[in-house]
Amino acid sequence: MNIAGTIFEPEEALQLIHLTAEMMKEHSSRLSSLQLTHPPPRSRTEEQAGVMAEHASFLQVGSHWVREMATDNMSNWSLLNNLTTELILTTMTRRPDDPITFSNYMGTLDLLSSAEEYCGKIRGLGGVETIMSLLPRQFPK
Repeated sequence: MNIAGTIFEPEEALQLIHLTAEMMKEHSSRLSSLQLTHPPPRSRTEEQAGVMAEHASFLQVGSHWVREMATDNMSNWSLLNNLTTELILTTMTRRPDDPITFSNYMGTLDLLSSAEEYCGKIRGLGGVETIMSLLPRQFPK
């Protein structure tokens, strides 16, 4: 996105944020239901593992887009906060072993929490506790 030198107009940024949030909700929901209905990783078929990897890949790309949109322009923060904060925390909890997605989301939450009006939502959703419980998994002794 920004790496390619693309600068989005405000309306384009809003549309991209909406699209990204919808895509991430869909893939998060599908991945979650697959994890609940499919056997443990060792006994999954190759097809099941491929489908789950595809959904995880979409979440990873979405996490990058969200981070880029937050970094690109502070005017995106309100919409990102409204559409993605809960999704970010849920995904971090369900996918703690994905360091790329986790670090993209940590960067986004760091930016959002630096603004008083968005920090309250993160705290209200238990974000601080969630992050603190997941950090030992990201940085084992």
